Amino acid sequence: AVADGLTKPRAEGGWGGNAFTLWVDTDRVNDGTYWPYADEMVNIATRNKAYVTFGWHAANDQEHPSHIDSAGIAAMRQVAARYRNNPAVLYTTQIEPGPGVPDNRLLSWSELKPWQEQTIEAIRAESPNAVIAYSGTSWSQNFGALLADPIIRPNLMVQPHIYNHEGYGTLTELLNDRQVSALAARWPVVIGEFGSNAFPAELLRYADSQGIS
Repeated sequence: AVADGLTKPRAEGGWGGNAFTLWVDTDRVNDGTYWPYADEMVNIATRNKAYVTFGWHAANDQEHPSHIDSAGIAAMRQVAARYRNNPAVLYTTQIEPGPGVPDNRLLSWSELKPWQEQTIEAIRAESPNAVIAYSGTSWSQNFGALLADPIIRPNLMVQPHIYNHEGYGTLTELLNDRQVSALAARWPVVIGEFGSNAFPAELLRYADSQGIS
């Protein structure tokens, strides 16, 4: 499996990574086809002393919904119940809130926040000590409103995704736009994704220097 090669120690021919993300698809959870694959990924993470992050991302064969819905929250609760208090398992409320169903537009933070809070509560109902990352708006690339009105719970992280679709000329300009330093000054930050257009080598050095995962 790709995840096994990613997390296997370099001395054993792997990449030596310590984390990977697994999408949660409401339909696959509900029909049961999700679990053999998910169980395998948790076993790989445990065997290689790594982490697997479960993040909701799809329903009805559509990715990037505008927000997680009640069925998605129920699916995340099932995941949390299955892997209750497993130290190898982390969570993300939603991977990249986008312009998809049901609203077919990008939501504001005031609209998105209650759904993410409900997701956190559902996960914590099954796994009280779970470490959970939550997303900003607009593909998890906008955090201005979140900084003014954050979710306050223990054991939370903020998860920006760093892509340079605007064509900024420097990493500093890009990070200033994404407000990454402001986030990292207040909360643990984990960069969920980044693109080849986001000055990746420089970005990784910056993340190391700031204690960002």
